Amino acid sequence: MEGPLKGVRVLDLTRLLPGPFATLLLNRLGADVLKVEDPKHGDYLRELAPDSFEVLNAGKTSISIDLKQSEGRDFFLRLVERADVLIESFRPGVASRLSIDYQSLKPRNPALIYASLSGYGQTGPLCDWPGHDLNYLGLIGGLDFSEETVLPNPLPVADESSGILMALTIASLLFRRRSSGEGAYVDLSMSDAAAFFALPMRAQQILHPQQHEVLGTLPGYGTYLCADGLWMSVGAIEDKFWRGLCESLDHPEWVEQYPSAFIRSKNSKWLDNQLREMLLQRRREEWLALLVRNDVPVAPVHPPREAISDSQIQARCLIKAQADRVLFYFPALVSTWVPQEPARAPELGEQTEELLSQMGVSKERLKQLEAAGIVRSASPSTSAMKGDDSVG
Repeated sequence: MEGPLKGVRVLDLTRLLPGPFATLLLNRLGADVLKVEDPKHGDYLRELAPDSFEVLNAGKTSISIDLKQSEGRDFFLRLVERADVLIESFRPGVASRLSIDYQSLKPRNPALIYASLSGYGQTGPLCDWPGHDLNYLGLIGGLDFSEETVLPNPLPVADESSGILMALTIASLLFRRRSSGEGAYVDLSMSDAAAFFALPMRAQQILHPQQHEVLGTLPGYGTYLCADGLWMSVGAIEDKFWRGLCESLDHPEWVEQYPSAFIRSKNSKWLDNQLREMLLQRRREEWLALLVRNDVPVAPVHPPREAISDSQIQARCLIKAQADRVLFYFPALVSTWVPQEPARAPELGEQTEELLSQMGVSKERLKQLEAAGIVRSASPSTSAMKGDDSVG
């Protein structure tokens, strides 16, 4: 069965991670996503991280046109007339200067769902500031874990959470449009998305800033080194799991001595040191078997290359590693829909010639447009060079 968004046409003017992550989700749900890229550089991720670019953009197509030039903009406007969704990640004001903002495009396509994804949103005192994931997390209180340590999060929470929320918002608006026929404008910021994801579990620190956050100081909740040099994660938060951990370590007396998370947090340093010393006494495989038998939340800590070979990951069919790329499928298994393997990520401007030809542009005129820097198309030889991600 085809994905639920089959037939939905998305114009993707974003680059790097947040926007392409949103359109990746839409594409995996069946939407046709056309990347609209600048002829000079295209999506920066092509050069910065070619393998990640492949993951995020597999299954999409690409047209390369200069939106700053009137003829390039005219080609783009013709694409807008047939589009269902447009998503852009310019700084606030840029789309307006290019005359491709929502108010400019709405008369051409009243049913268009136009989505702006930016660092701090279209309004507010920081709306014009540049930023990256680290900046957004710092702003919303996502990095200040304790008075002693401020560490960057290893996962791009703001980037990916904003992509998820953008895809969810767009899908919801597409559903609404089925009955209303109306388009809509979406203003979503990465900092707002990060706050939405990060702050619910930080409510205690907001309301009671003098109290310690339980999870950050709780023994039995963390990553632990084993005798064979391998790591595992343990999540003994609740009392019943703490009991299982104590029994696994042959310290049943700790159950009565430290019966609540609050008491354990007050003795966290000593307890955590004890746990680390004890867990160093056996190999990870032994601990996993023992802790699972005692119903303690535990899992191996894998580096990425090993993670995709884990039997659980394999069983869920989420990730497939090929010789020169990694495929990610949509992470929900749906009874009426079998995801298909996506095509490779497009070369810069791979579909430019095809799409302009459909607009009546001849090959001779295409060469003139390319010479003027208005468009860029990938030659057949370039398109065939899979693994060559140079944008020249």
